[in-house]
Amino acid sequence: MTPHAIVAPSRCLHVVCRRSRPRRPRPSRSKPELPLHQWLIKKHDFVEVNQGPEEGKRGKVIDRQWRENTVTVEGVQLKLSESIDPDSASMYSPSFVTKEEPQPLHFSLVSLIDPATDARCDDIEWRWKDGRKARVSHATDAVVPLPKRPPFGQEESIPIQYAETLVTRRDDVLAVTYVPLPEYSMHRAKQLEASNAAGIANEPREADARVADSK
Repeated sequence: MTPHAIVAPSRCLHVVCRRSRPRRPRPSRSKPELPLHQWLIKKHDFVEVNQGPEEGKRGKVIDRQWRENTVTVEGVQLKLSESIDPDSASMYSPSFVTKEEPQPLHFSLVSLIDPATDARCDDIEWRWKDGRKARVSHATDAVVPLPKRPPFGQEESIPIQYAETLVTRRDDVLAVTYVPLPEYSMHRAKQLEASNAAGIANEPREADARVADSK
């Protein structure tokens, strides 16, 4: 009699399957160099480039990226980019439009303009003046006013450009062409259907009555 081999029970490895979580957005690699409340440049400010090949150019700040330490100035550091033409005829094979768009700049490459001398001023700080915190120039002690915000809803408005000339007359546009439909409802339709059915059912009785009268 051959002895049976004793097999040691294998260790069961229990694998815990966790439910996958949504991936968090990757944080920005760059760190803000200044707290947001210490930034001197605001959106819609009029600034001048103080370094680089475009030194001396002026423009309005159209965007401010605090975490990336950059600002976007209108008409400065333009780059060609392609975008879909909204007036293209086909959605599946649209036409593209090439246009120039400004690229972000580091906030240290632009300077505010001193209202007293109409020149760029690199030495500006926040200071309490007349009971309010304002941006004051060290050279002339002049206050750089804060930019005025456009009304709500008009900041990002883009004028509509039509490909053809608008020739429709005003009277044709304002003409009332709505014609109301006749009154119709499911309740009225059921009433008509019931009346028709009742009329069909009463026809044999009326025929029998006429025959009886004739006799």
